[in-house]
Amino acid sequence: MEDSAEEAHLKIMKMVLAALFAALIAVGAYMSIPISLVPVTLQTFFVFLAPLVIGKKWGTISVFVYLLVGLIAPVFSNGQSGFGVLFGPTGGYLISFLFVVYLIGWLYEKSDQKMLTTFFIVLLGCIINLIFGSLYFSFVTHFSLFKAFSIGFAPFIIGGVIKAAATVIAAAAINKKLGKYLIDFSEADL
Repeated sequence: MEDSAEEAHLKIMKMVLAALFAALIAVGAYMSIPISLVPVTLQTFFVFLAPLVIGKKWGTISVFVYLLVGLIAPVFSNGQSGFGVLFGPTGGYLISFLFVVYLIGWLYEKSDQKMLTTFFIVLLGCIINLIFGSLYFSFVTHFSLFKAFSIGFAPFIIGGVIKAAATVIAAAAINKKLGKYLIDFSEADL
């Protein structure tokens, strides 16, 4: 009897943390700086942070929930919502979140989890997000690859390095402070 109560508590805790990260991603999308046709937001910071704190499965669930909510509620950057955003010029960045969050979580679980290693894992996720987003941007807008990468990749790479560093620092602090309260989210449950 005790095991099932503990399992239920663990499942509820995981769902709450996934919902929390979905909400943080939405809040991060509102923190937007429109520097080009592709805005700079803090949503990627929370996308990159989720798998480092709650693991690949629950991080991916949090992104999936965020994207689903974005189809009906204004949680994408600049208060946008709907299929038009998800499948519009900047939709590739959003769609890639599902792959990137899982990849970061998977690589992190397989790594030594040291800060430098984690930095490069997050930076790789950032670069994949920017590449996929730029390719999708080119496809939807019919811009040349050069123009799409000039608009959707190059201006964001320095910010990506900064976000990767900030993500690693935040994850280390969160995991150090709350690690004893958090469950081992690297369980083989996905």
